[in-house]
Amino acid sequence: MDNLRAAGYATADIDTILLTHLHPDHACGINDGGRAVFPNAVVYVEKRDADYWLSPKVTAAAPDDAKAMFRMSQESVAPYAQAGKLRVFNIGDVLFDGMQVVPTPGHTPGHASYLFGSDGSAILIWGDIVHSHAVQFQRPEVSLEFDSDQRQAVQTRKDVFARAVRQKFWVGGAHLPFPGMGHVIAEGNGYRWVPVEYAPVR
Repeated sequence: MDNLRAAGYATADIDTILLTHLHPDHACGINDGGRAVFPNAVVYVEKRDADYWLSPKVTAAAPDDAKAMFRMSQESVAPYAQAGKLRVFNIGDVLFDGMQVVPTPGHTPGHASYLFGSDGSAILIWGDIVHSHAVQFQRPEVSLEFDSDQRQAVQTRKDVFARAVRQKFWVGGAHLPFPGMGHVIAEGNGYRWVPVEYAPVR
């Protein structure tokens, strides 16, 4: 919130939140003790992720050590759902002009990325395609325990890397070194992350 305010925005100014997936480290920041942090925002989440993380049946069948993650995911969007501001979409739905939903399942069942384009340039907000930048760019076949479908996560990562190189778009992602934006380039048998140059404003 401090960074948002420093950029000149109030929480009430935000009208749209696009969740890549419902893991707590991506969704819980929109909820503060049961209160919607962004009272005027509509929250969007892909249907397969909603059907999984928000399902009482799936939650009940989950291992005991995973139930807390389900609970946090559900609590994160609860005030928006109660206010009628939770929108569940299907792959192929057009949400906004100038933006394409890119299905990137594997890390979670309905993990989705968002490709924004304007004037011939584009940026892909890809969520959790990568967790360990030091390993997974060079070896995209490496998965981790938090991927719900490790085989699918690996295939998705390979596909997204290849597309990012081919189309040369910008990438913004979580779990990447600050500032979390840059390009993917091919290198040897793998890839390399080239972060955007960053310097503080003086």
